[in-house]
Amino acid sequence: MSNAPAGWYAEPTNRATLRYWDGQSWTRWICSEQTPGHSVEQFGARLSSLGRNITWILFGSVFLFVSLLLFI
Repeated sequence: MSNAPAGWYAEPTNRATLRYWDGQSWTRWICSEQTPGHSVEQFGARLSSLGRNITWILFGSVFLFVSLLLFI
């Protein structure tokens, strides 16, 4: 699975559970909740999108904080 991009993938033993692949190895992060009417793949895509948004928000906040410290 080393060629697979980072993201949420269904567990082989329990298709209702997702585990996060960071692009190199499996992480401890799992999610067993699924929105009714949506597939595991759609749910995983939404979780991956949320993770990217949170990453950019944190990056922007740190950048803003460091910029303010430099100009004070």
